[in-house]
Amino acid sequence: MPPFLQVVEAGSKAIRTQKVLLFDLLLSMKMLLLIAQLSSGERGFGMGKRRIYSEKELKPRVLPKTTDVLGTAEKMLGNDRLMVKCQDGHTRLCRIRGKMKRRAWIRRGDIVLVSPWDFQFEQRGDIIWRYKRNQLEWLRTEGYLEI
Repeated sequence: MPPFLQVVEAGSKAIRTQKVLLFDLLLSMKMLLLIAQLSSGERGFGMGKRRIYSEKELKPRVLPKTTDVLGTAEKMLGNDRLMVKCQDGHTRLCRIRGKMKRRAWIRRGDIVLVSPWDFQFEQRGDIIWRYKRNQLEWLRTEGYLEI
């Protein structure tokens, strides 16, 4: 018999009650976890990958506003800067805004949304969004993208 199963006769009731209490505690914790998962919706505690079943469940697309321009990333210059050939015919030196620096990696040839600066309108701008391939087809069919 293994040493952890050997029970002294005098203390066997105390050990058994401790085991029962521990089992009850574990069971109640599992029930609480199950209730929390059911009450927080289909995703549980936010663990795991979110499944997308249709295009409507995706985040809304960022569309160009009145001053924003679509463009193609032409040359990576380093230090979060790149040259972008925009639809309005200008080639701008653009920087990747801080919120996007580590979230979205921009490569040569990607279609990006550029917000030109108020001054130096024709030479400089900020990149505020990078479009993915499935979004590019939608932009072309809707008439936003002419490249």
